[in-house]
Amino acid sequence: MAFLQDTDEISAAKRLTICRDVAGILRDIHDLGLTHPGEPAADLPATFILRRKTDFPAEVVREGPGRALPQTVMRQLYDALPQLGSPNSHHLRIAVEVIMDTGRRPDEIFQIGFNCLDTDDDGKHVLIYTDFKNNREERRLPITDTTAALLRDQQRRVRDRFPDTPLVKLKLFPAPYRNPDGTCSLSEKLAATRTSNGSARFLRCCWSTAPSSTRRS
Repeated sequence: MAFLQDTDEISAAKRLTICRDVAGILRDIHDLGLTHPGEPAADLPATFILRRKTDFPAEVVREGPGRALPQTVMRQLYDALPQLGSPNSHHLRIAVEVIMDTGRRPDEIFQIGFNCLDTDDDGKHVLIYTDFKNNREERRLPITDTTAALLRDQQRRVRDRFPDTPLVKLKLFPAPYRNPDGTCSLSEKLAATRTSNGSARFLRCCWSTAPSSTRRS
């Protein structure tokens, strides 16, 4: 099989498929007892099998195109940020910009706590968030100085609005209604109703803009 692949008689994918098929046939022969005396494969040794680690070729992985949007579309999204929400919804614009900068899901950004900024061993900024999809808390994501500045500005605004709430309970993007102490976070559904067109498509589009190197599922 390796010779056929080296001489371009078959592709690497075809070789892998054949190896899998043969391994399956041999496994069935042994499982069905066809190697016992008097059976069709009685002379086949029990050790005659294909091992995945030694007999299978490496699987070829072809990555598809990334999910990042073209720069022209990115520019249009950033240019539209000032139009997002009403003048008293500055925190929503900041949240969406952070989503676009980091590639995190809207709910992961909307629900981050006040103390979401830290630095790594090299003094670089990192964002602390919860990966709700995989149920992982205190995930650390490297971010740019620009994104860190946005978050610090939001921290100042939120602290001015809720000066008496303990920081460990305070949300960085608090819900605007029925939230007297700032401990309830903004939801994606509510954020969509406060955009200029009342649609959640803008938020989903923002999630697809970030480079794949920063987007983790």
